[in-house]
Amino acid sequence: MSVPVMLWIVLAIAVAILFFWRRFAAGNDYDLVNMHDTTGMSIAKQEATAKQLAQIDRIMTITIIVTVVYGVALGGFYIYDAFINGAKLS
Repeated sequence: MSVPVMLWIVLAIAVAILFFWRRFAAGNDYDLVNMHDTTGMSIAKQEATAKQLAQIDRIMTITIIVTVVYGVALGGFYIYDAFINGAKLS
């Protein structure tokens, strides 16, 4: 297996790790505000979780875009290489 393909696999694994990391981080998140909390601790916790999820989403979006663009470029290169080498063989 070539180094560019292994790099693409590493990027795909990174996307999967980020996906599970986000699911783990969002596991404690509640979509509703707790109206019975008079200290505001649950609201502060929700805000911190929302900030963390926003950071993970930004990293995940960038990683997904890089992985897709790199994969398309890699696939295009292999198709081009097969077209050129296939033309030389016949």
